[in-house]
Amino acid sequence: MTLLEYKGKVVPVDVLTLRAWGKDNVSIFTFRNMINQIRVKTYYGIITNHSNLGYTININNMEID
Repeated sequence: MTLLEYKGKVVPVDVLTLRAWGKDNVSIFTFRNMINQIRVKTYYGIITNHSNLGYTININNMEID
């Protein structure tokens, strides 16, 4: 949910891994695999990688509670 909470902002990988797995020392390969699985189940462009910064979510016209 962190990407949705910070919609439009770049969220660092360590923040995402801490929120998703409860720890920040998750393998980058595990993290990338999870991002890929989300892209496969939704659409590729939903999550954007910003090199050495983090990730953003790209959703338009959606209400987030």
